[in-house]
Amino acid sequence: MSVTRREIGKEVTDGTRTGTLAGILPKVDEYVSGIGWTSGPLAFVRPPGGGIEWTAHPKALNAV
Repeated sequence: MSVTRREIGKEVTDGTRTGTLAGILPKVDEYVSGIGWTSGPLAFVRPPGGGIEWTAHPKALNAV
């Protein structure tokens, strides 16, 4: 499981949710509860029909 910039605009899934890959940021600093600050790539996914975008690590996503 992994997506790259080549999949932008295509359907992706994390195994539970499905949506359109809107973009991948190469490096994002974020705070993870219990771990602290971490840095890495972040994928933005838009659900079909609109709604709230969700994020995931690109390695956690798979092209549909």
